[in-house]
Amino acid sequence: MPELACEAVVTLDEVLEASCACDLNEDDHGDLIEEYIDDASDVLYVLSGGRYTGRCTRIVRPFRDVWSCGPRPILGYSWPSMYNYESWVDWDGVDSIPLQGPNTEILEILIDGDVIDPSDYGLLNGNKLFRRTRAWPTVNDVTKADTENGTFSIEYRFGRAPNRITKRAGIELVCQMVKGDASTLNRLRGIVSANVQGVTVTMDNDSINDLGLPELSRFMDVYGNRGLGVVGVWSPELNHGWHLVEVTGGSGS
Repeated sequence: MPELACEAVVTLDEVLEASCACDLNEDDHGDLIEEYIDDASDVLYVLSGGRYTGRCTRIVRPFRDVWSCGPRPILGYSWPSMYNYESWVDWDGVDSIPLQGPNTEILEILIDGDVIDPSDYGLLNGNKLFRRTRAWPTVNDVTKADTENGTFSIEYRFGRAPNRITKRAGIELVCQMVKGDASTLNRLRGIVSANVQGVTVTMDNDSINDLGLPELSRFMDVYGNRGLGVVGVWSPELNHGWHLVEVTGGSGS
């Protein structure tokens, strides 16, 4: 698996079917090619400044930051006093939880271990999760598995899936890596001005054109600093009263 991108940009079969891989075969080169596929996926992630991610899947445990006493009406309903509220995202009067995007897709929501019917929730503006019939829970015990009472979890998917442009650029990179062209790879270290997970990288698009990698140049035209707009900043700390916590190990999800 790639370390930065959420999924591999191409498959082993797609590389082996490419014209640049005519001297390669799965038995002799399969493991090496798969390693290079992961590397190429991460390179494209960094070169795009995080614009290309592949499709990412997360399971989060949402928390409200600050509770206040007393019920508050939502969507015309008034809830029992057990439901407490604080400052929340107010989109047209709807209590909603901003999730990471783009192309956000809800896979499953569990409350007290029960799967919530998809008809009971929806997305505003593509990534703001709201509930139709009542408020989102204020209690979320991360010491328990999300199949137990007192828990609340959201499993969702987001990001841009590999398309023809990203796949061709990935195949071209993998073939270049297999050839062992160290000069090309050294020049690839650090393309577009960006800060990805605290790592700053810089290099302009013209340098890409000089490498003789047309598919990578085409990728940069779309996903580089002259293509898609600047990546929006997303952080749980900016989610207006919600923190989305990922639980690993132990009994939690």
